[in-house]
Amino acid sequence: MDGVPTIHLASATCHLIYYQSNTSVDNPLIDVSEAKNKNPIKNKYPDTWQASGFGEYVVKLVFLIKKTPKLFGYSLYFYIVNPENQYHLNVEIDKLTNSILNTLTNESIQTDVQLLSKDDLKTITKKNGWLFSWKSEAKLADRILLKLVTLEDPITIQGLASISDYGDHYYLHLVESAPFNLGKNKLYQGVPGNLFAYTCKVSWNKGYEGFVSFTSKTLLIKHYEESLGATHVGGHKMVIFPHEALKLIRQYYPTNN
Repeated sequence: MDGVPTIHLASATCHLIYYQSNTSVDNPLIDVSEAKNKNPIKNKYPDTWQASGFGEYVVKLVFLIKKTPKLFGYSLYFYIVNPENQYHLNVEIDKLTNSILNTLTNESIQTDVQLLSKDDLKTITKKNGWLFSWKSEAKLADRILLKLVTLEDPITIQGLASISDYGDHYYLHLVESAPFNLGKNKLYQGVPGNLFAYTCKVSWNKGYEGFVSFTSKTLLIKHYEESLGATHVGGHKMVIFPHEALKLIRQYYPTNN
């Protein structure tokens, strides 16, 4: 982050950000590159801000820990931010099926997982209801972006996943169901489970015995233990070990060799 000193503090990163004291800001979206031209929003924590120096990650503002007196016309603020916060999975495993399940007809719909294309990215936007910036994710060199579609409708994307090959296992960065597969009126159940199972399948076929790791939101650690059989290995880190990975693979991909 150009011009912003960085202090590593435990598992977070603390940035010293200077704001002019004689200006005001009403917009909760703060661009760090413009920080010196803006005054902090007092008593408010913006939901997100764009940090151009972090490869266009959207970073969550976690906690304001200290304010010092004004220094040379500027106010000095310490912010703890976690640039990996968006990678703490908070997707609910609504149901483990053998594919995905139509909630209106209770019919099991056969699916396929394919690589996400550049054309797909044109419609996968926050404006269209998607929660994450998949265009930013696609710019990261180590990412493999996957889309879940049905065999009868290979154009409509049911869900997305971002994974990386870490040499002895696969890491699952993001999982997201399509906007119409969220909430009480979702069209299909089983989308997240399908994508977790597929990642285990990729790991198994690569010779990694199905090992998959990911980072969970605190409140969902127990949920992932119960629904996926994942093991909490400390902090927010979770691992799907071979025995549980094989269960998921056999449920969703019984013909996998």
